[in-house]
Amino acid sequence: MVKWSLWWALTMCGWLQVGNYIQTLWAEVQKDPDQSDVYNGFVEAACPFISAAAILLLQWFKIDWNRWGEFGLALAALLDFGLLYVLSKARSILLMYLVYGTYHVLYQIMITISQFNLASRLVTHSYGLIFGLNTLVALALQTALTFAVVDENGLGLPIRTQFVVYAGYHALISVIFFAAVAGRFLYRNFRHRKVHAIGGC
Repeated sequence: MVKWSLWWALTMCGWLQVGNYIQTLWAEVQKDPDQSDVYNGFVEAACPFISAAAILLLQWFKIDWNRWGEFGLALAALLDFGLLYVLSKARSILLMYLVYGTYHVLYQIMITISQFNLASRLVTHSYGLIFGLNTLVALALQTALTFAVVDENGLGLPIRTQFVVYAGYHALISVIFFAAVAGRFLYRNFRHRKVHAIGGC
């Protein structure tokens, strides 16, 4: 349960931050008032519908999240890192739309998986407490991140540099969960050897 809550809080922070400042990033390449390929609102509106369709399709795949949970979360965070880094460097608005849409859909898929796995492990009257606590932690982290990266009293970074930081933030999340995967693998290996050693005696 801890891994799903941790991933929820950490990535929700990043997702909210990206959502708050994506329009500012897009504006970096939309300086021409006569530019014809401005679909900001359409992209923002389309993302939830595409996410919903992707989540429905995911139900066809039977995945053992108890076994693959940490790896899936680590891989998703690593993909988020790659997408956000590309987003921070992209000069084509159409490429930025595509990358942002992919990031948005991936987040919605993984947050739904996290919520499902948490809900399946909780008693009904605990839903509000755990879900609310995860959201509270995410908002607290987002506040700290905004102050550190965006606010003039903090670093006050340019928008593209901010997105490099957000990419690095997701890379850190990936490292945390890959470390959990490695730790679990080493623990199982150690336990397996210990059992064999005792059996040999």
